[in-house]
Amino acid sequence: MNRFDGKVVLVTGASSGIGKAAAIMLGDRGAHVLVAARRAAQSEGTVDHIRGAGGEATFVQMDVADAASVAAGFDRIQSSFGRLDAAFNNAGITNDFKALSDTTDAEVRSLIETNLYGTVECMRHELRLMRPARKGVILNTGSTASIAGSGYLAVYAATKHAIVGLTKSAALEYAREGIRINCLCPGGVKTEIAAVAIERDPSLESFIAKKVPLQRMADPSEIAEVACFLLSDAASFMTGSVVLADGGQTVGFSVAPEE
Repeated sequence: MNRFDGKVVLVTGASSGIGKAAAIMLGDRGAHVLVAARRAAQSEGTVDHIRGAGGEATFVQMDVADAASVAAGFDRIQSSFGRLDAAFNNAGITNDFKALSDTTDAEVRSLIETNLYGTVECMRHELRLMRPARKGVILNTGSTASIAGSGYLAVYAATKHAIVGLTKSAALEYAREGIRINCLCPGGVKTEIAAVAIERDPSLESFIAKKVPLQRMADPSEIAEVACFLLSDAASFMTGSVVLADGGQTVGFSVAPEE
């Protein structure tokens, strides 16, 4: 098991889904988890879960799409802890399936500001905290839409493709300073957001599962397990890596007949 005893680890988007699962897992493994998200009540629920299991956690109010909110959050981290050992930049959004020409200005701006700008802004602050110690780990969340095109999610896919380029480029810049930077690309995951969509359209889960060789969606804990590995010392020789956890979805096309 990957341990994080004594380490200060930030998780953005930790109020639900993959971020919440990763935060809880990190807390179980000894980290002091900085639970960062916009939604205070849900985030405090994550903090309470970690503390209730005997772990350490602190809520950090942060809207990654808002530069002032990000700066304030990292000022608090600096003043309270003076360092940051690892960060999981997981906060992100998607939009309803629609053709690019039907995507609104507000949707385009929101996707870019949250997914791309939010990741860039968090990384800038994280690196400033990590560089004096000449060590640290940053993990960004991509998607299968980082690897292949995603029809009717063009702008979302553009932001996730950009995160891969950002990860690889920054990994080259900071490797000699002892800072590792990787990207985790999940496939379909049964998050709270997905559950709402599936409740609205029950056929959606089977539609997604049929595109996956493993024939199912992932549980958030399965993705969190991969995130914990990449954030840990067990992945000490990995930087600039793009790691897929998608049930084989992007491997290729199967020619076997359906059963």
